[in-house]
Amino acid sequence: HLPKLGKVSDTVAASLAQHLAQSRKFCEALARGVQKSGGVAAKQALEAMRPARQLQETVGNALTDALNESLGDVFRAELRTHFEKELAPLLGQRVGEMMSSFRDHMGECLDKIAVEHEQAARQLGNELAPVVQAELQQVERVLSQQRPELSSAVSEAQLEELARAVQAEVVQPLQGRIKELTATVQALRAEAQDLERRWRSSAGATSVKRSSDWLDVPKATTPEEVEARHAAELEASLLAGRAEEAFSRAVDLQPISRYEDFLGRLCGLVGEPLDEWLLGGTGKAPPLSMRLKMSLMLALAKQLEGGGLSPGVWSQKLAWVEELFYAFQPTDPDVVSTAGSSCLELVETLERAAPVGEEGADTLKRLKRSIRQAARFAQQGAK
Repeated sequence: HLPKLGKVSDTVAASLAQHLAQSRKFCEALARGVQKSGGVAAKQALEAMRPARQLQETVGNALTDALNESLGDVFRAELRTHFEKELAPLLGQRVGEMMSSFRDHMGECLDKIAVEHEQAARQLGNELAPVVQAELQQVERVLSQQRPELSSAVSEAQLEELARAVQAEVVQPLQGRIKELTATVQALRAEAQDLERRWRSSAGATSVKRSSDWLDVPKATTPEEVEARHAAELEASLLAGRAEEAFSRAVDLQPISRYEDFLGRLCGLVGEPLDEWLLGGTGKAPPLSMRLKMSLMLALAKQLEGGGLSPGVWSQKLAWVEELFYAFQPTDPDVVSTAGSSCLELVETLERAAPVGEEGADTLKRLKRSIRQAARFAQQGAK
């Protein structure tokens, strides 16, 4: 009976296996069990393979140091190259466009302001001129009509006092107002020229910092503030080693200045012996060109001619003219064609200068004699 019972059990097992294989629920349950047991086994294997926390920190620090040493310079070089080749040109282009637009707008604005002030001055003159003329004519008619009576009642002193009163109350205020408007117009024009000059000097700059510094344009509302700002800029240029630029601008600005002595302020900043400074020292080029030396001598001579200077200031300016002349070379190619006429003009200007003190008179006399001789030699050499 046992063999029969074994066959029956095998038949039942095969039938049961066939039915279970065809059962979807049994297959899904079996798959979930296998997946769960496999995940648990993989997790346990990974936990067994994971090193200790101290070992993890040691390995991580070593990897970090190795990456910094090997890739830090590469990354920095790549970033620097990208900035220089890509970002810097783009920033420079944008800043250049912004500066160009700013310059155009500021130039137009200053031109309009200058034109408006000039028109206002002319209009004021045109409006006041007929009024003043009519008033003077009325005074003249009244005086002519009452001349017989005034001849006995009014003295010559009273007539002069009346004329002085008209001059002080009418003519002088009008002239002062016209001078103020003229000075304002000249200051605005000088501001526009200075803006144009600063734009040209900064146009060739390639760094963003230089262009951004140029944007810091100080504001000035009165001619006195404009001249004070110009004087500070000239002093900064001289202290920065740009003597040619500073003195050249001072020579241009001095004739229209009303408040500042640009030349005097620059001359006062030269601390070392003047003769050594003008020569430039060993291995250095002279700070001023021959052409600028002559222009500077003429400008200082005109200040001596104008008068109104204290004895100390007058002596300082005369000493500058003397040292500039001794450092001047009429045979220099830049001035050889104009040295004779320029020396004669300088002598004529110094002739009109009133000397201060006996020593100043002797120095001025000796200097004029030397300049005359130089003018003769220069004219003979030019022929």
